[in-house]
Parts: sequence; C-alpha cells; structure tokens
Amino acid sequence: MFKDLILYHKESNLHERLHINKVINTKLIDNIAELRKSEFPIIFKSNIILRKIVETKKAHIITNCEEIFQHDSINSRNSGVDHIICKLASFNNIAFAFNFNLVLRNSGQRRAKILGRMIQNVILFRKYKVKMILTSLATNEYELRSQDALRSFGSVIGMSPKETLDATQYVTMMFSKV
Repeated sequence: MFKDLILYHKESNLHERLHINKVINTKLIDNIAELRKSEFPIIFKSNIILRKIVETKKAHIITNCEEIFQHDSINSRNSGVDHIICKLASFNNIAFAFNFNLVLRNSGQRRAKILGRMIQNVILFRKYKVKMILTSLATNEYELRSQDALRSFGSVIGMSPKETLDATQYVTMMFSKV
C-alpha cells in the first residue's frame, strides 16, 4: 500500500481511509514548479492549459484528457491530445493516465464517446512513444479495481499485452523510487 500521495485537488477524504500520510493540495499552476523538485510524483487533472503544463515540465502524470472537450467535430473526435502535445510529453518524460473511473461513472453515449477518445489517445501515444498508465482513480473503496481488471480495460482500449503490463507497473516503479 502506498504511504504518500499528491492530489491536484482534494475531492474526498479517501486519503484518510487509505491511511495515506501526506496529501499536497494545490490549485495554482505557479505553485507546481516547486513541487516538481519534490521526490513525490505529481498528478494533474487535465484541462484547457494542458499544453502549458506539458511544455513547462511541471507534471509527472496527466489524467482525464478525454474530458477537455464536450463535443466532437463532424469528422473526428476531440480527444484532448494532439500530435504536438504527444511530442512534448514524450520529450519531457510525462505520462498520461487512463482513468477507469471516468468510464465507470458514465453510461450510454457519454461512455461510448469517452472510450472512443481513449482508443484514439492510445494510437497517438503509441505513435509518439508517450508513457501510458492504467489507473482506477477511485473516489471510494468500491470503485477500486485490481491490476488484472485494469489490464483487461487496457486491452479493450487497444493496448497490447506488453503495454498493459507496463502501464499497470509504471506507477509502482515511480513510487518505489521515492
């Protein structure tokens, strides 16, 4: 079990229930520069300023990039990531996390749209060699998923078996360095 965790914003008291010792709560982009020097991994929830975050090397992991745009264009999906962001993320060693909880909490057309965006992002991340992470990002103990379930989710969104194995072990390796 992990002992420390850094959250972009505190949504619940999950850290208390999981017995996590340290939670750093930040909302301003300028404060993140100091956190990059810390020994703890930094996780960002993606938003409109994604390119600024990727360019300035202030994050280790970015999640929920599939939620940036509400509507897709007629001929393509707006998955939140383009080739420029992928090149920068690969160069700056920033990983993108696929949030299973995002799929779990939605249903119907919204879930299908999110899965389609995730499939598109897997193709882009593979092409530009961006590190991918599979995570549940649960807000309560009932939303937690095992590594096997996350690997199955990875194969659904188009990852190869080796990519799913690497994606579930990347965070463990990151925290073991701490």
